[in-house]
Amino acid sequence: MKQFLLSFTSLALIGVFGINDADAAEQEEVADLVNEEREERGLDPLELDEDLSEVAQVKSEDMNENNYFST
Repeated sequence: MKQFLLSFTSLALIGVFGINDADAAEQEEVADLVNEEREERGLDPLELDEDLSEVAQVKSEDMNENNYFST
């Protein structure tokens, strides 16, 4: 459970602060950790969607630049 919470928190922070190419490896590592936790719970793995990631990146940059959080 602790690892799951760490993974979830990491994903949330990536969404808020955005990532660059140097952080792409960390994004993949977080996804791997999430999938390890999902496997332990008998769930199918998740796959990163490049289009969705790009849209999320643009949105997170806008949120950061304009100092707001979407609800």
